[in-house]
Amino acid sequence: MSSRISVAFDSERKRRGLLIAYTMGCYPSKEASYRISESLIDAGSDILELGIPFSDPIADGPSIQRASSHALLAGARPLDVLQIAGKLRNSYDTPIITMTYYNILYSTGIERFIMKAKGYGVDGMIIPDLLFEEAEDTLRLARKNGLDIILLGSPVTGRERLRRIALKSSGFLYLISLLGVTGAREKLPSYINHFIGLAKSVADGLPVAVGFGVSRPEQVRQLVMSGADGVVVGSAIIDRINVNEEANESNLENLQDFIKTLKSESFRNQ
Repeated sequence: MSSRISVAFDSERKRRGLLIAYTMGCYPSKEASYRISESLIDAGSDILELGIPFSDPIADGPSIQRASSHALLAGARPLDVLQIAGKLRNSYDTPIITMTYYNILYSTGIERFIMKAKGYGVDGMIIPDLLFEEAEDTLRLARKNGLDIILLGSPVTGRERLRRIALKSSGFLYLISLLGVTGAREKLPSYINHFIGLAKSVADGLPVAVGFGVSRPEQVRQLVMSGADGVVVGSAIIDRINVNEEANESNLENLQDFIKTLKSESFRNQ
């Protein structure tokens, strides 16, 4: 049975790349995070990525680290983020994925956490510190419970290793565009077009989405025109929330305008 993520890609990838919008769960508060998530979906985000606050977010740069710390200091727990997903699932069919770290699954119990996430309507997980060589149990339990585990490749991942990662990944293959942590960049690296081409050549039909550093509409267009099936935008969204931590109507409208502008550049053959 196709997952909600696979269906979303299959329905649109010939026409455009999917826009995957990241926001930190429970930031700046649980209620505001829910309203921000609603706004991202209402503005056209094709997949919603909810970050689970964690004390040592090794893949995240200053923007997301700040949001994560803020949420943790306010008392946010992984279950609170899953509850946001569950509340959204009552109103939306949009795929929801979580971005979390392995320690949260391990400390909860891997299958227990996967079952909880699935029960709240989560469709997939990104776990940046989960090496695919050590992921077999997690992948098996995720498959058993109908959850996609989205694995990552970086610019230093060789062709054969990238092929093996793609073979194990489900939902899509996540390409880290640059060396370093998340965070808005003025320009994408010069090798990105070649990197996307390499990933597509070994992915055997699995969608390929690119994240880290993407902050501008023209970058979305460049990635889609280079063959990316999806584009992940995270820190640029968090930066806008950092400036306006109150989820009032004006701030949410500004955030929605940003999402609509990004999505307008996600169409192929422009």
